[in-house]
Amino acid sequence: MATFKSEFQDLATELISDEFADFRAAFRVFKESDTYDPRTDTGGVGESHDLQAIPLEIEDAQRVFANATNDNIYLVALKAGSSQEFDTSYAAEYDGFIYSIERVADDPADAAYFFSLVGGSKQKAPQPTTRFAPNFNGISQYALLPDIALSFGSVVEFDFISPTSLISDLRLMLSNTDGFVTIVRINTDGTINAQGGSVTIDGGSDTNIPLDGLKHKIVFTSTVNINFNLVGAQSNGSGSFLRFADFPIFNVKVDDGSVYSFPMDDGWQNNPTMRNTGSGADGTFINMTEAAWQEIPL
Repeated sequence: MATFKSEFQDLATELISDEFADFRAAFRVFKESDTYDPRTDTGGVGESHDLQAIPLEIEDAQRVFANATNDNIYLVALKAGSSQEFDTSYAAEYDGFIYSIERVADDPADAAYFFSLVGGSKQKAPQPTTRFAPNFNGISQYALLPDIALSFGSVVEFDFISPTSLISDLRLMLSNTDGFVTIVRINTDGTINAQGGSVTIDGGSDTNIPLDGLKHKIVFTSTVNINFNLVGAQSNGSGSFLRFADFPIFNVKVDDGSVYSFPMDDGWQNNPTMRNTGSGADGTFINMTEAAWQEIPL
């Protein structure tokens, strides 16, 4: 085990030199807080520090840690001027897995941290595996947004799960409450109609809806000044709604999403809130039921 400052310094300097740059890997040290929530991709991290680390061979680990064995993972991480102190109250994410920190040795030369991680005892770092979006029922369900002003060149994009058949009425995707306004809709022949702008499906020139039950993206580019505040229905301007969508719509984003971006994957537990991840106001789901939330592709 190394006991002198010069020994730590020599080892740290050697391992974090440019010669070993190809061996560096992302390494995150954090303190856990709330349970990870795959719906919002948040939680599980209360304090986080991103470092670059190099794995230590057992011979090098034994120079730092007494009784080092092959059962643990040993890393050296460059401090890069950080004065953060780490201890066993932290956890670590390395190579896609989360580990407990068993020991930390602070380099007296102040060049690097040495970590001993408990190996093989933690599962793969949690990642979102499912999302749920509103599968509008075509009868009474829709989403009400804040009044969003579009001008020439404004872009609204959203995803949807395509229906598998046509019906004898229009299906509204985007509109507003001023009365019988259409912005984006599906016609009875399966074509997309856009008023006040142009529209593409999956970036192509074909404006026929693929009747395949799969995820597709629509991009609407405005050529006029117009407001929209409805997803999945049309208003008659007097408080009644019609021409409802009967398929999932989600990921509604205006321009770069910094003001308005609605993932629409809030789930029943947050009903009726339609969460906006931008700086603008949230929206509201109308007449949703728990059964209306459908699993969608990530």
